[in-house]
Amino acid sequence: MLTQLFITTNSTTGSQVEFINGCKLVGESHHDEFGRDKVKVYHIDNKGKSIFTNPYRIATDNENNIYVINLLDEYLSGRIVALGKTNDVRWIYSGNLDIKEGQTFKPTNLVTTCLNNIIVTNKDNHMIHILNTSGQCIHYLNTKDQLGIEFPYSLDIDNRGTLYIGCNTYQNETEAKIYTVQVWILIY
Repeated sequence: MLTQLFITTNSTTGSQVEFINGCKLVGESHHDEFGRDKVKVYHIDNKGKSIFTNPYRIATDNENNIYVINLLDEYLSGRIVALGKTNDVRWIYSGNLDIKEGQTFKPTNLVTTCLNNIIVTNKDNHMIHILNTSGQCIHYLNTKDQLGIEFPYSLDIDNRGTLYIGCNTYQNETEAKIYTVQVWILIY
């Protein structure tokens, strides 16, 4: 379970932010119509270790699970961290060794489908990883070899299953591109 940061209001001193472990910071209180706190901060796991180095992109699925691209270093290597509804780290995906042995996983974007699969771009390897809700890679696609799409960088998906893939370019090119791909029913 994660340590949570809750917003609380003290009637005599004003608003304050209070960690579960008792550390206090000055902050602003935000409550819903039932008086419950609306702000939570996910940052420490149940062993007291920091979860994130640089939370670069965030997506949620239909069941309100949270998926985060966490960049680990200045070379943009990273991992996908899945947070559950009960505020725990469900799983961590650091790439698939079968895809490109010896190459670092450098995720750049992610989206979730209506079936709660997670689609992740890995720009430098021209790859798209498709994960299930357990963090297993159920499919991967070399966009360069299979679709002629190089450097998949950004993603979006619409309610009809059209996947939009924004691409970077080689240094000497001046024209970036956006491609549309129809996502098949098994992952959409």
